[in-house]
Amino acid sequence: MRTLICFLAGLLAAWSSAALAAADWRVTDPRCEYGTDPLGVDVPAPRLSWKLESQTQGQKQTACQILVASSRTLLDQNRGDLWDSGKRRTDQNLLVPYGGRALRSSQQVFWKVRAWDKDGKPSDWSAAASWTTGILDPADWKAHWIGASTNPRPPLFIGYHSATTPQSNEIKWVQVDLGVARPLSEIRLHPVARHGNRTGFGFPLRFKIEASLQSDFAHPVLLHDQTATDLPNPGANPVVVPVHNLQARFVRVTATSLWKRDELYCCAFSELEVFSSGQNVARGAKVSAKDSVEDYGWGKIGLTDGFLSREEAPPGPQTLMLRREFTVKPGLRRAVIHLCGLGCYELSVNGAKVGPALFPPGWTRYDKTCLYDTYVLTPHLREGPNAAGLLLGNG
Repeated sequence: MRTLICFLAGLLAAWSSAALAAADWRVTDPRCEYGTDPLGVDVPAPRLSWKLESQTQGQKQTACQILVASSRTLLDQNRGDLWDSGKRRTDQNLLVPYGGRALRSSQQVFWKVRAWDKDGKPSDWSAAASWTTGILDPADWKAHWIGASTNPRPPLFIGYHSATTPQSNEIKWVQVDLGVARPLSEIRLHPVARHGNRTGFGFPLRFKIEASLQSDFAHPVLLHDQTATDLPNPGANPVVVPVHNLQARFVRVTATSLWKRDELYCCAFSELEVFSSGQNVARGAKVSAKDSVEDYGWGKIGLTDGFLSREEAPPGPQTLMLRREFTVKPGLRRAVIHLCGLGCYELSVNGAKVGPALFPPGWTRYDKTCLYDTYVLTPHLREGPNAAGLLLGNG
């Protein structure tokens, strides 16, 4: 009897020691591309990471094994039908690239990982985690842009802004092409009335206005000369130049003493108006310049867009409210939506807002990058009639 008791005690001690060892060496917080169960992962080989926890000083990972499965059932059976890395001798637990079978767009996959410690003992498997792929192939985008049926408002510009320079007397010029020679009656050069807290922003101290029949201004006609003395800042008041008995196709403004902006110098104008027979014939005219800033609301086209400020432009389309009814048939397993909005949007299904974000998907240069979001709609849907609503803000 004493021998049996000692044997049982030995088994219990061994089991307790193994359990304590396993509890002391754990894999936690499995993540994919830094996220917990992320949606819309649109890289073919996402990177997997996990944390290691131990009370033993100097403990470290010496190997790991990653299982990736197409279903939670297979993962619970320790079957990685998408990827079974096998035991890999490595101490890396951050940003380990997925190395399994090619994945499909909008596919949900499940994964877990275990690690071996410095003594070669494996941990238990981590908690199951997942990720859902985004659009992995551009051909998988089946949707089309939706929006207002009216023509979009053209982009609005503050006006023309030259490139900055450390030299206050560097020559800067900008000119408009009226298309054909016209009889000119008046020139109006408008300053940027207000930019930030500064009035007359960028208006040069010294400048001249010329007209010509040739674009190279080989034989210009001087219309206004402010090159000898500094002009006080005009604020919001335009420089008005009467013109008499002159035919010209091109009008050029040349700055000879620039406006100081912080530690650099530049020149800027809101609008250049050229009148012929009572009409501004420069509106929409082609603009060329020695150099210009084409970003942050500035652009050469802003010199002849017909607006002295953005506030004068007519309002663009207001927020759109879209609604679509649809029917969900029996047997729905999972529903995923990928949503891209130029500006911002808010999605709701059956009257409930989808997702916690405000003003998604975020602003970018839409001519270069358009962001999209991925949502799982399954909890929002019900068998039978459903309705989706979408608020679209200006882009």
